[in-house]
Amino acid sequence: MQRGPDGALWFTEYSRNNIGRITTTGVITEFPMPNVGSEPYGITAGRDGAIWFTAGGSIGRITTAGVITMCPGNCCVGNRIATGPDGALWITELVNNDPYLPPKIVRITTSGSTTGYTPPTGNQGISALAVAPDGTLWFGTGTCEIGSITTGGAMNAYQVPDCGVGEVYAITAGPDAAMWFVGMQGNLGRITTSGAITLYPSGTGVGLGITVGPEGELWFTDGEIAEAFFVTASLSVSPDSGVSQTNRTFTGSGFTPGETVRIYSQGVGSAGLANPASDATGAFTVAAHVPNSPYGARIYVAVGLSSHKLGAASFTVTPALVLNPDYGPRGSTVTVEGSGFPALTGFLIYWSALGTQLGTAHTDANGVFDGSAEVTFTIPDGAALGANRVEAAWNCTGRPPTCPDAGSAYFTVQ
Repeated sequence: MQRGPDGALWFTEYSRNNIGRITTTGVITEFPMPNVGSEPYGITAGRDGAIWFTAGGSIGRITTAGVITMCPGNCCVGNRIATGPDGALWITELVNNDPYLPPKIVRITTSGSTTGYTPPTGNQGISALAVAPDGTLWFGTGTCEIGSITTGGAMNAYQVPDCGVGEVYAITAGPDAAMWFVGMQGNLGRITTSGAITLYPSGTGVGLGITVGPEGELWFTDGEIAEAFFVTASLSVSPDSGVSQTNRTFTGSGFTPGETVRIYSQGVGSAGLANPASDATGAFTVAAHVPNSPYGARIYVAVGLSSHKLGAASFTVTPALVLNPDYGPRGSTVTVEGSGFPALTGFLIYWSALGTQLGTAHTDANGVFDGSAEVTFTIPDGAALGANRVEAAWNCTGRPPTCPDAGSAYFTVQ
């Protein structure tokens, strides 16, 4: 994944044979490769305003308008590619396509002159490549090693601790003058230019790409596309848990006095919730409507539009059921809708006291079922007079109350 000159993030789709583009608001465009089975892999932003990539034992170029041209012949059998501080393209090359020969890092000038360098990491393959702020190029290997090379060819290698047999798949220069990487073990990692390494557990998915967004945030793949923030200001939300579609109070501090601060519903570039102005101390308090979102923890982000300082606040979405009507006699018909449930999930609706299944609901991408997706049921004949609990159960081995996170509502039988 690579940020392009148009501000969007560019990526390769190896198995789908496409070059992809995603905006920070999530709009995706795909550009098919001109040849079947090209298998595009590495990608970088060139000095010429275009995007360069490796594919099918060659090098390709795509403009921000989506026009693709390929280098004729076998330019280089490589996978990763980066634009060096010297303006040349640097590529990780598998020599003669032979996994038993030491791989090389190859420098290619715009005139086609090449120079190869063999790293000190053995025959383990080179699986990541990026340029550091100091002008060195950093790369990852298949045995948890990270190396660096200057444009003059001087190299160093560093072992990633507690990495097992994982592979460092992607690396990028962060906004903090360090390099950040992802790989097989589901960790987000940081390495300074002196070789000090820190790991941050980020999930269970394999990390295949990483880049820096327009506000200094990190975008990376971790089984899905994820975002990590460098917090430089303070943001809190009160209360910090509850149902969606309600008002919450956001409080910020540490921003530049008098600047407009944008609060985003998810990550940088997502839908805005509010645009408060900070006071003379750089603080603000504002009420904003929390939109529908799936069950569990989420992060709201505030960015100062002048200072670009960033604050983040955690909020836990809890599920809610709404019954219509919520009272009536046995045998009456009721509809139920819900929000704050897991996204794209099917689950059961129960009359809790009797263990009676009332219906099956299916949520959308925001964890909501309503409208045509709402569930209609009849109040059971055996329901007790007074308040009765109706529950939604998912990922359970049995009916409620074996599902502690189930959403619920009460119906009063008259």
